[in-house]
Amino acid sequence: MKNLFRILLPCIVFFASMNFANAGGDSTYIFPTYQLRVTNYTYTPDSFEFDIYLKHTNPHETNFELAGHQYFFRINPDLAPQGSTFTYRFVTNQNGDTLSGLPAAFRPRNPSTAGNLLRLATNSLPGAGNGYTIDTAGLGVRVLRMRVGLSAGTFNTNTPYYFHILDTITQGSFFTKINAYTGLNNTVNTQISYRMFHVVDSSLTNINNGSPISSIIPKDFELNQNYPNPFNPVTKIQYALPVSGNVQLKIFDMTGREIANLVNEVKPAGTYSVNFNGADFASGVYFYRIDVTGEKEFKSVKRMVLIK
Repeated sequence: MKNLFRILLPCIVFFASMNFANAGGDSTYIFPTYQLRVTNYTYTPDSFEFDIYLKHTNPHETNFELAGHQYFFRINPDLAPQGSTFTYRFVTNQNGDTLSGLPAAFRPRNPSTAGNLLRLATNSLPGAGNGYTIDTAGLGVRVLRMRVGLSAGTFNTNTPYYFHILDTITQGSFFTKINAYTGLNNTVNTQISYRMFHVVDSSLTNINNGSPISSIIPKDFELNQNYPNPFNPVTKIQYALPVSGNVQLKIFDMTGREIANLVNEVKPAGTYSVNFNGADFASGVYFYRIDVTGEKEFKSVKRMVLIK
């Protein structure tokens, strides 16, 4: 606990010193909203990588001028074999530059760690009028790409990644904060809980998610109805490929907005199963769509119901 406090103390002092406005404060300004997404995962037996993206979601109402930002993640400690510890580093290009769409001054500094807890944060504020304008298209701007590894050995098999973004709703004092300048105020967006949207793509939640469940080559393409349906909060989706192809399996809400990308990679012929965890989403009707391209093409959409 002393080591954890020592790691987190600079974060506490830095963010406590900011002049924050909250949802109940100055009503002159419209607060920017955002989506924070962990996606584009890759993994090997002893490491996995992921991107962190930040997207502005209400550009029709206001600009999003990024100030400071910090991110807290908790990784399943059971992934590490006995005697091994997690290692963390930024993924860089051949020139040693962090893979980020943000200017250098706005990128998180070296990661702080305490066991299976990872903290990423900036350590300075640019001042109102000097913030970075967050993108509104696609996934938004890539904050950075992270690599999580092991000091020794390989990940324990059949152990869920269970990779969580710590936020204000669930984790008390230490949580992810995205800050924006609104006029002269430095606003903590994550304190406005109904305006934040944190997503960890479901494909990152289990080391075996998306693995083949049968060695028998199917005769036809197929996208099965999810089971169970209705579900709360996890459901299983199976699909079959008679030939190899690039597979995209995505989840959409009733408005057609993409909320999760379960599979985005080339798969050999076979029958596959992938889980979708709806814990972070509201009850309602959702759709899942598969798009296969390659030697043969296949598209299919099915409906599912989340009930909480």
